[in-house]
Parts: sequence; C-alpha cells; structure tokens
Amino acid sequence: MLTRASLLQVPYNSVCSTISELQEFQLSDLEWTRISQVKSMLLKFWETTIELSASQSHATINTAIVHYNLIMDSLEDVESSDYLAELKRAARRGLQKLQRYYCKVDNTHIYAVATALDPHMKFTWWRTSGWEQEYQNMSQRMVRDAWGDFPKSVTMESEANEELRRLYSLYNTSDEHDELDDYLQERLRVPMLRKKGQKAPEFLYWEAQSQWPNLARMAAQYFAVPVTSTPSERCFSQTRLLLPYTRNRLSPETIQRLMLLDSWTSFNSEE
Repeated sequence: MLTRASLLQVPYNSVCSTISELQEFQLSDLEWTRISQVKSMLLKFWETTIELSASQSHATINTAIVHYNLIMDSLEDVESSDYLAELKRAARRGLQKLQRYYCKVDNTHIYAVATALDPHMKFTWWRTSGWEQEYQNMSQRMVRDAWGDFPKSVTMESEANEELRRLYSLYNTSDEHDELDDYLQERLRVPMLRKKGQKAPEFLYWEAQSQWPNLARMAAQYFAVPVTSTPSERCFSQTRLLLPYTRNRLSPETIQRLMLLDSWTSFNSEE
C-alpha cells in the first residue's frame, strides 16, 4: 500500500490541488516523508514474511535466527538514523519486543543445532555475526551435547571396515574420528541461487551426503521443522476445501491419506 502511494505521489498531489473538494486530503511534504520512512522501516518485515511464508520455499528452522537478526539490525538502523522521532520510538519498541522473544532461543538446543548443520553457517556464523564469546560457546556446547545424545545407528559394512582399518594402518593414521568434527572442518558452502521449485541448498547437500551418514540423519530430523506455522495453517485451509458438505462421511484415515497424497504430488511436480 505504501509503495503504491509513493508511486502515485505526483498524480495524487495534482488531483488534490486542482479539485476543491479534495484539497483537504492533500498530504504535506512531512507526511510524504513519513510514508517513505515507514515503508523503508517495514521493508525487511515484508521481505521476511514473503520468504518464510511462501508455499514453495519450505523454509525450515535453520533460517529462524538469521531472519531475526536481519529484522533487528534493520530496526537498529532506524533507531540510529535521522528518521522522524515517532518512527525511532516505534523501532525502539519493536526491538524491545523482539529481544524478549529472541532470548527464548537459549531455552532449547533446536535453533543452535539447525544453525550449525546448515553448511552455509556452521559454527562460523555466530562469530561473523558478532555474537559474544559466551553465547558462541553456549551454542556450540548445545550442538555437541545433542550430537552426543543422537543414536549412531548407521555403520559401514564389515568388509568396508576391514579395508578402512588396512588403510589407516598403511598411513599410520588413527581410525578414531567424529562425523561432526569432520563436517565442521570442511569449508563453508558458497550460497547459491535457488531455481523455482528447487529444494533448498542445505537439503540437497545432506541428501547427497554419504561420508557422514549419522549426521545426515540428524540434519534431516532438524530440517523437518518449519520456521513458521504457515504450512500447518495452509494444511487446515486445504482440508476445508477437501471436505464440502457432500463429503462429510470421509473417515479421518481417508482424509489423512488424501492430504498426504496432495502434499507428495506437489513435491514431485516441483522436481
């Protein structure tokens, strides 16, 4: 709405100034400035909403903290800018509310693990984002604790193990290694543009990952968590369309199967 208003500023002013009945609706330069600044302040909210709520984006929990930081950074920029005083106060109030929720991510290890298992971020992201060392250490500890508790059920075949032991002996190398440590030592993945309908790069990375099978299983569990409740809300909306009054005898099991079939079909069509 505000973007459209800015585009129509010149014709709007012209109409209001030439028609006497509309002169009382003419906006002052200060009001147009306020419109421009409000639009700029809300831009990051709009971009985040589009990205996290789009039906084809499948945004997952690993992006939560990233977007939180982007929004908070944009509000801090407004607060330290030459914006109108009331907008700076609004930005300050917004920051206070976001920080109240942002602190709650420390109450669970899910956000830390999902961030670390994103091959574009790993442990490096906390450092490059300016987190204090105390919080970096706490987040890394959460990841290692979760990995320590994760059941390691995928093992190599005995023949492969025997061959590996022979190679370790040949190169005088210890066969004691940890999937998480090996993964963290790998270089960060370079962000790539995502084609329409294509899976997120982090999904493609772990699907193709065979050298760390247990870590890939762990990543699949955490990346299955959506970053917002939008997908479940969309599911309820689709169910309402599936069940008109003429189909009110469908069993819960049939409804579930139809919803799953529709979801799986949409995934296949994207590929």
